[in-house]
Amino acid sequence: MSATAKPWLSVRDFADLLGVPERTVRAWRLQGRDPESVNFGRHVRYSREAVDEWITAQRATPRGAA
Repeated sequence: MSATAKPWLSVRDFADLLGVPERTVRAWRLQGRDPESVNFGRHVRYSREAVDEWITAQRATPRGAA
């Protein structure tokens, strides 16, 4: 993680990082398809580490690969 990267991302930060609407992230959250998150009161936050791991796990296996 770079020195300028935020250690905690809001739903908006996470959506901006992926280039998707916030409503998509909220839908993933309701479906249990989002990265592990933490609630700080009413505020949902994603650790940058969890987000990076989640992104890596989302990478599709190339076609034809075993």
